[in-house]
Amino acid sequence: MPELPHLSPKFRGPRFERHAIPVELLSDLVAYRDLVRDVAKSIYRKSTNRRRVPSAFEQMFRLSLRDVKSGSAVPQLVNDAWETDAYAEIIPFKPFFDEAKGLVDEAVRGSHRGELPKEFPVHLLGCFEKIGRHLEPGEEIDFAPDTNSPAVYDNSVRERLVLMARNQIEADVDLFGKVSGMNHTPSDSFDLLLPDGTTVSGPYQPSHEKALVQVYVDEKSLWLRVKGSGLFDRQKRLMRLSEATEMEVLDQNDVGLLEAVRRINAMTTLGDGWCGLSSRGVSQETAAWAAHVLRTTVDLGELPPPYVFPTPTGEIQLEWKIEALSIDVRLNGSTKKADFFAYSETNPSLDLEILVDLQSPEKISSLADTIANTRRNFS
Repeated sequence: MPELPHLSPKFRGPRFERHAIPVELLSDLVAYRDLVRDVAKSIYRKSTNRRRVPSAFEQMFRLSLRDVKSGSAVPQLVNDAWETDAYAEIIPFKPFFDEAKGLVDEAVRGSHRGELPKEFPVHLLGCFEKIGRHLEPGEEIDFAPDTNSPAVYDNSVRERLVLMARNQIEADVDLFGKVSGMNHTPSDSFDLLLPDGTTVSGPYQPSHEKALVQVYVDEKSLWLRVKGSGLFDRQKRLMRLSEATEMEVLDQNDVGLLEAVRRINAMTTLGDGWCGLSSRGVSQETAAWAAHVLRTTVDLGELPPPYVFPTPTGEIQLEWKIEALSIDVRLNGSTKKADFFAYSETNPSLDLEILVDLQSPEKISSLADTIANTRRNFS
């Protein structure tokens, strides 16, 4: 019996450079399996004019993770049903699953043009909502990496596909703001005032009440970070929180880091020509990598959040002013390297300019050591 991966998707982005997949993304693979299986059922019913599928239909498509290969991260998913004694009975049904996988891939490709394969079951478009919701900016999944026509899936593709069938979409949220209200009727809920002045409401769990009250009482110095899920409309406006899974009390320094990461992600809206005809925009890949470098450096180096700026060459610049020392780090997302500059207001002979290699997670972690060593040398 053959043992061939039914699917070898390629995960691309900074989090996958160690050839590993965060556990929260495994649920995306489960959702993908369920979608392919449901599309296969629809194809079977239509082609056979039957209302029901065989009782063992779902058992014919059981994907298991056998390995994760390099090339960012490439999970090897094998259909366990091929290794059972019922293999001969499954073979006649295999074309339905192959066609279903092909239709899902075509739906992903067509979303870039606002098109959908006419054979795709429209009532299953909502199933895409569970696929990719844990992807971060700059991350993507290619469901057909070894073909001449990749099927690249990211959060923008997810939004387009789901909104072909609905007027709203649920997505993960990571927010921070001030608690502006708490309510106990008809159920426990709270209001969060965001930095842009808008207010969003949602439910909370009893275990979160202590953090909510703490921020509500100390509204001047404390902020609340909320992770969970929310409902967005077609204009990508957050209408309400549907669930809050985590809450964390923040001080001003924590908020500064989150705001710096938010600014980096917002830089992807800058297109070519934003600062003169020859200027280049910031790519999603560069922004995601720069945000990862920033978080790692600030956490390991116990540094204050830096000022962040886009550059006309499509790079991202981090700037720290620590007493009489100024440090500039210009991040190049294409080369995964950084131009490192350090300037002393009191002793210009100590000024430093070096090129830092950040092509691996270990080297990214070393940037905090470079800054710490520079501070000691300049002190």
